[in-house]
Amino acid sequence: MASLRLVLFGLAVFVAVGYNVATAVDRSTRAQGTDLILAVDTTGSMGPSIAAVRQKCVELVNMAVSSDAPAPGGFVLSPFNDPGIGPVEVFSHSQSAAFIAAINRLTAYDGGDTPELCLEGLLAASERGRDRGIIHVFTDAPTKNPGLLSSVLSSVVKKKQMVNFVIPNPSGFAGIEVYQEITDATSGLLITTSSNMADIYAATMILGDALLPDGVILIKLGRSAVPSRSATIPVDASTYVIDLVLTDASTAPTATLRPPAGTRSSTVEMMLNTRNTKIYRVTNPAPGNWVADIRGSAAGWTGEVRGRSPVDFSYAVGQRTDSGFQEYPGNPTSGETVTVMITPTCDDCQVTAVSFIRESGAADTTNAVTFHAASKSYSVSLRVPAESVFVKVMGRDGDGSSFERIHRTPIRPSSIRIEMVSGGESPVSLNPGESVTVNYFVVNNGGAATMQQKITGDTGSVASSSPPSSFYLGAGQRVSGHVSINVPASAAPGSTIEVLVTVSVPSSSSAINSIRKVINVVNRPRPPTCAITSSTMLSSCAAIGDDSTRCRNARYEVRATFTDPDKGLRTVHVTRENAVSMSTWSLPTEVFRISNVTVGGIATGTCCTRAVNFLVTNAGGLTASCSVRR
Repeated sequence: MASLRLVLFGLAVFVAVGYNVATAVDRSTRAQGTDLILAVDTTGSMGPSIAAVRQKCVELVNMAVSSDAPAPGGFVLSPFNDPGIGPVEVFSHSQSAAFIAAINRLTAYDGGDTPELCLEGLLAASERGRDRGIIHVFTDAPTKNPGLLSSVLSSVVKKKQMVNFVIPNPSGFAGIEVYQEITDATSGLLITTSSNMADIYAATMILGDALLPDGVILIKLGRSAVPSRSATIPVDASTYVIDLVLTDASTAPTATLRPPAGTRSSTVEMMLNTRNTKIYRVTNPAPGNWVADIRGSAAGWTGEVRGRSPVDFSYAVGQRTDSGFQEYPGNPTSGETVTVMITPTCDDCQVTAVSFIRESGAADTTNAVTFHAASKSYSVSLRVPAESVFVKVMGRDGDGSSFERIHRTPIRPSSIRIEMVSGGESPVSLNPGESVTVNYFVVNNGGAATMQQKITGDTGSVASSSPPSSFYLGAGQRVSGHVSINVPASAAPGSTIEVLVTVSVPSSSSAINSIRKVINVVNRPRPPTCAITSSTMLSSCAAIGDDSTRCRNARYEVRATFTDPDKGLRTVHVTRENAVSMSTWSLPTEVFRISNVTVGGIATGTCCTRAVNFLVTNAGGLTASCSVRR
């Protein structure tokens, strides 16, 4: 005769705890605008200007929230001092009042002498901000750790973030070139001002334009090899504002703008006139080729022409595969041929050609494009040079007018490649408390070097990783790596967890790459679990075979455990092969439909039974089974 009984092993009630929005990004709702991100120096030397910075940052927030453009998607505040930074606070798009309150709490104190932890504060702000955010940095001092430059560039370029610097120190300082390199790489601005309210106000007004959704880049002049030159600016009919932006870490050049021949004259406004930044604006410019006559005292200045227009594009870099286009999780490597996918922002625009523009302003070969009707996008194959490049698009708008646009985010080739194992690139959806392991390879396409690996993620999300934080890799060699990611039990459904893996050679700005894994936190129903914990069926019954006399005189015992993480257990069915009976266990009321309760089951019988199977059902109707066979 068989016997069945339940054993209650324990009771563990699960309680969900929500995130504190001041320490974790609230992504439960997403606005259409970009993130507004502030990194502010709070050391004592900022005392004369910190009140102006506070006031103008608040006005910047109010201007962004109250304008007709989409409100910022979120807010980040990253104060930095010496010897520490933070706390870095992150706010959702609906928490502008809390963001303003945090700005108003900023004061200047301590910090000692320059330099300061500017790049640490900027890197923290970039890592906590989302893709395509706008970062404004306020500091009056050079950075203490210029070796962080490659890590900062990797983060801001990968996330397509624009970085602007406002420096209330009109005479500048040694080391300002580090900040200039960051703004050049992200199409940002470096503005030196006095510490008075009026000058900081002028700077923040210009920074406010960066949050507008119709900002475009018409041409990039690159870093000039001569003190003075003339440049042609093609202006199409859809462009209703143009800004000539000239910057230099020392002294910016001046310029004169001339309209197309035979067109009406236009008023040229000086929007910003500081020692190292000059911005000239024309509103409602006549279509055609404008000319900028630029006069500088020395070579080395940089320039670009920005505009306001509904005609623009986005891009992605990767490879065409049998299943379609696969975007690279990190940067491409120099010398390889990649596929660039172009998506115009206007439905009736047509892209005719795409090219790479080097940081010097020189254009690579312009290639024709292939149109993909299903996605309304265009693809082109281009070879990646050894230096950073910008993507330039030429085309025609719905009225047949020609246009040229350059994307503000550059492509920075790397000698390091990080390859995710197939399927690892896609976001995954996990419940709170679940985990995933991401596997990848680090490939060294440069010279032998000691690499550094840095893994950053939301608090408590990174459980383990390999290789170690520092490892040697020969030229042409590869090493496998992994990172195990846990979703905290307190993570709110609708939020996301992001983990960034960065590998670099500290002494090289071109030997750095990164991958990012995104986990969407969900509240997906989970099935119960069923596990055999012990069985004597093999030891007691295997040698008996089908002898009916012997099998009736020998007995077995099978033990199993059943758990449900969500809705709680409902029933357990037990079936036996070669037995006519099927049993259903009713669960005691103290565990019925309570989550995370472990129940033990014991089945016994004669060895005439060939197999025992347990089928457990939870209150949501999901099932799990486990069995043992002699």
